[in-house]
Amino acid sequence: MKSFRFTLAAAAVAGIALVGSPRDAHAALRLTSVQGGTVLVDLSDNGGPTGTDTNANFGIISLGNTTSPVTVGGLTVLGSTHYSNANYSLAGVTALGEPLDDFTFSRINSSSLSVANQNAPGSGVVSQTVTVEDSALASPDSPGGGNGNGTGFGPNVSSLYNILTSAGGEFVTNPGSVIGSSITVEYYANAANTQRSFDTAGALATPTGLLSSFTFTQTLAQQSLVIPSGNFLFNAGPDTQFGMALRFIINLTPGTVLNVRSETATATPVTGVPEPTTLISAVLGLGFMGGATWLRRRKSA
Repeated sequence: MKSFRFTLAAAAVAGIALVGSPRDAHAALRLTSVQGGTVLVDLSDNGGPTGTDTNANFGIISLGNTTSPVTVGGLTVLGSTHYSNANYSLAGVTALGEPLDDFTFSRINSSSLSVANQNAPGSGVVSQTVTVEDSALASPDSPGGGNGNGTGFGPNVSSLYNILTSAGGEFVTNPGSVIGSSITVEYYANAANTQRSFDTAGALATPTGLLSSFTFTQTLAQQSLVIPSGNFLFNAGPDTQFGMALRFIINLTPGTVLNVRSETATATPVTGVPEPTTLISAVLGLGFMGGATWLRRRKSA
């Protein structure tokens, strides 16, 4: 079988500095991968029960590394890294070039250099559902924010956040192989500040608080994902802490690789939000101004 074409120029995607300090105990970054109802990977930041986190830093989960791929449910995965900056004290730690000690925003990210179906032609599509989630996300200086590091936007009295979402990647299919792989990208945020649990059948429940879902289907042998970015206004509730989750459902045909996949959600506090009474006064003021202008024009006529 022809070797897969990997875009290794994006190796910086998995660049992680190995310096850090202990995490906030009430947050738990979690990575799961499910195939046909079977849990293949269930990692909670440096611990199982299923899979191995190869990155020692809290707030970062890695499967394998940039040079040694791992096999997960019939897919070959290279450089799989997932991170969150939920109330951590990670001085000097970076992920994807971003400092994890910058608490002016809350961010969760999932990325991989490549995910490939290297099975023989005709062996069938391989599907998996991967979810990355974390709780206790908050502006550090807002009510309920747990860092106390003195940075950020100050008291977030309104509990409102703008959540920006983005995703990217590229499908590449070997010559002679079937085209038609797809990926569904989903973003979640929940004010309950919770994470999923197993149901009675042993399967993982769907995250709550869906913000958006978009499916892209490959139609060319080499094709970049076209997934629209999003901007969502989110109310985190009275204590301002919340949970976020990223999920992607991938269906890869034999002989196809998904290169440089990335999915990100970034929440920044909305500051200076007017109180309802202030908004009412402003609207009434505009109305009076409009009425006065109308009267002046009528008198001059």
